Amino acid sequence: AAVVPFLDEANDRNARVLLLRQYRYAADDFLYEIPAGRLDDGEAPIECACRELLEEAGCTATALIPLGGFFTTPRFIGEYIHTFVATGLTRGESKPESDEFIQHESHTLYEILRMIDRGQIVDAKTIVSLFMADRLIRK
Repeated sequence: AAVVPFLDEANDRNARVLLLRQYRYAADDFLYEIPAGRLDDGEAPIECACRELLEEAGCTATALIPLGGFFTTPRFIGEYIHTFVATGLTRGESKPESDEFIQHESHTLYEILRMIDRGQIVDAKTIVSLFMADRLIRK
């Protein structure tokens, strides 16, 4: 599950989104991402999204809005990501796992879309989820 955490009311592209800047060994670089993680056995996607939001971003949300989901690479693996928008955030302390090196940054959704255009955001789940959140706002 993945979650797009809005620090402001998610009603236009000026709303601020919390991004994670996380070191990824496979990329040998820091990547901009949204909070996300694998579902535990028997865990519902929305529960996973809440857990990851707290662990990686230190936030709880008053509302999680489902955006839908997608397969990452269906030809090779069956990974399906459920994605959500989180609003009404209360910020606290993050509790990343021992192998996670995470910095928090906030940007407006408009700035983030420009970061995607410039190739500064290259994580697929993050790009897809942000486009889905933008589409929700523009409806």
